[in-house]
Amino acid sequence: MTRKLALFDFDSTLTRHDSLIPFLRAVRGYWGLGWGMTKSLPWLAGYALKCIPNDTAKQRLLRYTLGGLPLDRLRAAGCAFAHDNIPTMLRADMMARLRAHQAQGEDCILLSASLDLYLVPWARATGFHDVLCSSLAVDQKQRVTGQLQGNNCYGIEKVHRIKEYISSLGHKYDYITAYGDSSGDMPLLRFANEGYLVKNEIKSIK
Repeated sequence: MTRKLALFDFDSTLTRHDSLIPFLRAVRGYWGLGWGMTKSLPWLAGYALKCIPNDTAKQRLLRYTLGGLPLDRLRAAGCAFAHDNIPTMLRADMMARLRAHQAQGEDCILLSASLDLYLVPWARATGFHDVLCSSLAVDQKQRVTGQLQGNNCYGIEKVHRIKEYISSLGHKYDYITAYGDSSGDMPLLRFANEGYLVKNEIKSIK
């Protein structure tokens, strides 16, 4: 039996735009998000100018928006966001691609730098085989610190994650298809047998 794997980035691949800022706004409101972004501005500007790594800027924003909040509260907020907000963000063409891979019996994996708080409940409800993404670290009181637990699931880290995942399964895939929208997804698209860059159109890179 032929085993096939389909890998999907989330933000601006399955969705029309980024999901992290809308999630932070849903949790903290406009004022809380605005304050956090203002406090993070030097790092966000540094990232925009390519002087600061993606994960450094991201963790500063998470620290000033979610730092100190109870994990249980954020999990509940993530489930609500997955149910109420994500469906309004989705690209119909890419969801059709996902459904086609699922209909063919392929294992579909979601790979994203966004947070498990909302990706995991959404992916489970959508029929993904599994999710590999970023998670927040917590302290002894189960409050988030604003730091990431492990590496940000971005760029080459996505390739490391999926290789480790496949190795843990104890079997090989005969064919791998991957979808992403940015330069950060290119290592994953090149790793796959068939990679697609998702912009206004969906174009094969191979």
